[in-house]
Amino acid sequence: MRSFDQLLSAIRKGASAYEANECYAALCDTIDEFARSSRSAEGDYLRGMLDREFNRCSTTESIQRMQAVADHGGAPPFIRMSAYTNLAAWTKGHPDYSWEDNFEFRREALRIADQRGMRVAAIVILTNWLSVHVEQRQPFARELLEDIRKRIALLSSIQHKNSTDVQQALANLNGYEARILLREAQGDGPVEAASKVGRARELFAEAVDRRKAVPHNRTNAQVAWADAMLEAYCADANLSTQEVEEPLERALRSLDSHACDLCRGYYHHTRARLLDLLAQRAFNEDRSAALRNWTAAREETRRASTCYSRTGHQNLRFVGELFRTIEEAIAVNERPHRVFLSHKSADKELVRRVHAALRELGFDPWLDDDAMPAGALTERALVDGIEQSCAAAFFVTSRFADEGFIATEIEHALHEQRNRPDLFKIIVIEMGPGAMTPRLLSRFIHKRCDTELEAFTEIIRALPVKVGTVHW
Repeated sequence: MRSFDQLLSAIRKGASAYEANECYAALCDTIDEFARSSRSAEGDYLRGMLDREFNRCSTTESIQRMQAVADHGGAPPFIRMSAYTNLAAWTKGHPDYSWEDNFEFRREALRIADQRGMRVAAIVILTNWLSVHVEQRQPFARELLEDIRKRIALLSSIQHKNSTDVQQALANLNGYEARILLREAQGDGPVEAASKVGRARELFAEAVDRRKAVPHNRTNAQVAWADAMLEAYCADANLSTQEVEEPLERALRSLDSHACDLCRGYYHHTRARLLDLLAQRAFNEDRSAALRNWTAAREETRRASTCYSRTGHQNLRFVGELFRTIEEAIAVNERPHRVFLSHKSADKELVRRVHAALRELGFDPWLDDDAMPAGALTERALVDGIEQSCAAAFFVTSRFADEGFIATEIEHALHEQRNRPDLFKIIVIEMGPGAMTPRLLSRFIHKRCDTELEAFTEIIRALPVKVGTVHW
């Protein structure tokens, strides 16, 4: 057993591809020795762990193999407990397993640990279980956290308290407590919130420090730090983007010397979520910046998907959902955001007020006074304005008539609608007594409005482009 642990530890600390293959071969020899000595359950368990460590099988296959070990009647209690612990870790979020299945694996592992007096193992199991409660925002998460800390304090020997498992559990507890504090800060005043955010930062730093000896654990802790800060940043918990960027940058530096698809997938997934959020927040004020962030986020989701695909990780499903959302946002916002406003000169002031409201929402409304420079050819300018727009809104009053430049605008709007049926809309707003929609426009969206607000609302509803996300 010692040789297996030593070799596996060497792999986790980082090894070249050649060294890793050498270690894999040596570990397989160790497992074969177990099989020859009639300890098949231990051998099956170790091979399952080994193939999982080297990404030589999918998550689903790993679960099935570990389930067979857990159900093995002749397996030693420690092996069965370890198998249940792995089942709990691997079925978390898996589409084929419910949360009740997951909790049953945890309960069985804890039962064996308590029956056998394996205190350190029980602490590890409860700490892993706490992660689920924190993720699901269960109100008793803090109570469970304090219970685990008490269990650690009651350990009889310094050797136990300083063991790798306990130190790992302490690092995890720091991270979970930090997440709880960040969530509590969301309902606090500025001073209290800043104090809790500061304490959360300290706890994350301690968690990373406790894991610094193992590249995989250190990198994972750094991305988890960024992930938690991102969750708080989404809720505007008095945080800046820098709070998310800094731990992500440290994780990226760690990845330079740690070739792990799980860590890389987690990193790229978290960065994609950050870029998506930044795009949403930039949408109303700077659409080009929003589009740049969404484009970068799309590339990060592709990288995350590649990494998770190689390991069969269950997060692949969530990355796919994020990718589709970002693709849709890019497709919509690569379309023009100009809205052509057609009207008679006598209705200029009415249209100008709608123009101002559209501009406030980030659209680029076309109005002849602003869009046509001195000396421009009027008809050419009108045609360009319509071609560069996503919609043409016709303000029909008693003074509106299908003649002159109005006729030109209708003709070219109809042409654009035929060429771009899903990307260009014709909107007709009837206002005031005597307003009559021209025959050529009567088959399109036309609404009778009594106020400018109603007219503005109908235009927004009819546009093929979405309005940005509201944020405080």
